[in-house]
Amino acid sequence: MLGADHPATLATRHSHAHWQCLAGDAASAADEYVHLLHARMRVLGPDHPSTLRTWHDVAWWRGEAGDPTSAAQTLTDVVEACRRVLGPDHPFTFTGRLTQAHWRGLAGDAIGAAESIAELLPDMARVLGPDHRDIRTARDQLARWRSRAAERCGAPACSADSKAAARSLGRPRARRPKASEGFRPRRKGQCVKVRR
Repeated sequence: MLGADHPATLATRHSHAHWQCLAGDAASAADEYVHLLHARMRVLGPDHPSTLRTWHDVAWWRGEAGDPTSAAQTLTDVVEACRRVLGPDHPFTFTGRLTQAHWRGLAGDAIGAAESIAELLPDMARVLGPDHRDIRTARDQLARWRSRAAERCGAPACSADSKAAARSLGRPRARRPKASEGFRPRRKGQCVKVRR
């Protein structure tokens, strides 16, 4: 037997929690991720990449379970840890920043979410390049939160300022691949290449 603290056991627990989430039980999965986070902190330490990933997942699934405010607050701490451990330009740090903005927006702060993503985009473009898929995702999220912020303020979503901001972002949104092209949806907005 490998034991409760073996890396393979911890990886299996992570997979189990992930599948719980996908089966629709976000609350139980979030609880399982919390237990796994404590185990990974004890075994691997708080700065291990697997620990940071689990901490990120705790926040995500808390949000999915209906607590976007807690998710956004937790991700603030995750992002700070990622900046300290991985560096400000690490792709996972970017992921944490974008995810934090997502939950911040869903918690009711659309303006703050848009501002966070607007600050993130130049860093991502500098490190990843302007054509990276994560840049397109961030641009889509920026447009979403700017639109929601405009709606909440009573302004039209496509004001002259919004149009100018959209033009300043550069490239148009990429077309999503169709199932007939060999892709199938995996999760909200994600596709996976199907082997034939």
